[in-house]
Amino acid sequence: MSSDRPSAGALSGVRVVDLSARIPGPLATLFLAAAGAEVVRIEPPGGDVLRHASAVWPQAPAAFALLHAGKRCIELDLKYPAGYAQLLDVVRASDVVVDGFRPALAARLGLDHATLATHNPRIITCSIVGYDPDGPHAERAGHDLTYLAERGLLALLRTHDGVPALPGVLLADVGGGTYPAVVNILLALYARERTGKGAHLTIPLAETLAPFALWARATVAGAGTPDVTQGVFTGGVARYGCYRTADGAWLAVGALEPHFWRAFCAVLGIAEDADAATVAAAIGTHEAAWFDRLREVDTCAAVVAPAAAAGGDGRLPLPLAQAVRADPG
Repeated sequence: MSSDRPSAGALSGVRVVDLSARIPGPLATLFLAAAGAEVVRIEPPGGDVLRHASAVWPQAPAAFALLHAGKRCIELDLKYPAGYAQLLDVVRASDVVVDGFRPALAARLGLDHATLATHNPRIITCSIVGYDPDGPHAERAGHDLTYLAERGLLALLRTHDGVPALPGVLLADVGGGTYPAVVNILLALYARERTGKGAHLTIPLAETLAPFALWARATVAGAGTPDVTQGVFTGGVARYGCYRTADGAWLAVGALEPHFWRAFCAVLGIAEDADAATVAAAIGTHEAAWFDRLREVDTCAAVVAPAAAAGGDGRLPLPLAQAVRADPG
C-alpha cells in the first residue's frame, strides 16, 4: 500500500558534521543529506571560500549552492576556545564527522578521531586526504590531476599524439573521494549498529583510484605490461574509440561485443575485420546527423554531445533510489 506522506529517508535520525572543503567531502555529505541525514556544515569566519566568486572561479557561489543544499551552516573559529567548545557540543550529539584535514593539522586543531572520541565514543570520523596518513607523503599537497598523474591514470587518457589529456571531470575527487567516503560511512554506521563502537575512516585520494585502472591491473596480473597503444580502452582496437565525422563532430564507438560490432559494421557498410583506419575513413564520409540511425540499431555508438550537455539544466541530480531518498515534502 502506498502512502502520500513524504519519506524521511534511509538516514533519518543520523546527524553529520561537515568540516570538509572543496568538493569530495561536501559532495559526500550531500549524498547523506539527500538520504535524510541532518548535516551541520561548519564554516570558517567569513564563510566557505566557495561562497565568493573570483576571476578564476566565477561559478563558485553556484557550486556552493549545489553542494550544500539542505545543510545547516554555522560559522565557527576553531582556533579559539569558544568556537572549539561549540563544535564539541555539536559532535557530542552527532554520529559522523567528515573532514579533509591533513593528519598533522587535524591533531593540532583537536579534530583527530582520538580526541573527538573522548567526547563521543560512538562517533564515526571520515578523513578524506591526499595520501596514506601512514605513508611518506602524508603531509604532501595534491589535487585531482596530480593524483591521476602519479598513479598512471593520466597516461591512460592520452590523445593520439601521446599527450596526456585533461579529463575535464573530477575523477579523483568524486570517484576516489566522494564515493568511497559514502560507502565507508554507511558500512561504519551499519557496523556500529552491531558493535556500538565508532570508527575512524581514512579515504586517501591517491590510493583509492585502483578500481579505475582495473584493466591495466588485470594486464599486470596476467604477466603483461599496460600499453596505451594496444589496450582495448585506450584506442588499441578499432571497435573502441572516437572518430571524426565529415562535419567535424566526433562519433564515440564502444561496440566491443561481437553482435554490437557486427551491427555497427553493417550500418557503416564495412567488413567486420576492418582496422581503425578503415573505420575512420567510413565515418569521415558522413556528417554527425547521419549517425542518428544508430539509435535504431542494437549497437554501442553515439555522437559526442557538446560540453553544454554535461551542464544539464544546472541542477545536481544524485544517483539515489527513491526508496532511500528523503522526499522534500
